[in-house]
Amino acid sequence: MIDPAGNCRIFRYIWPEEMGIFTKILYVAMGLSVIVGFDGDLGVVWLARKF
Repeated sequence: MIDPAGNCRIFRYIWPEEMGIFTKILYVAMGLSVIVGFDGDLGVVWLARKF
C-alpha cells in the first residue's frame, strides 16, 4: 500500500512488548518509522517507512 505522495510504504507492524515506549519514540524520532495509526487492543501499530 503506497500513500498518495508515493514516498512511503505503509505496512502493518506489531511492536514487541519488551520494546520500551522510549525505544518506540526513538525509532520515530530517528525517522525509522512514523506512526500513522494505532490499534490498542491488538497492540498493532501502522507505520510508514520511508524508502
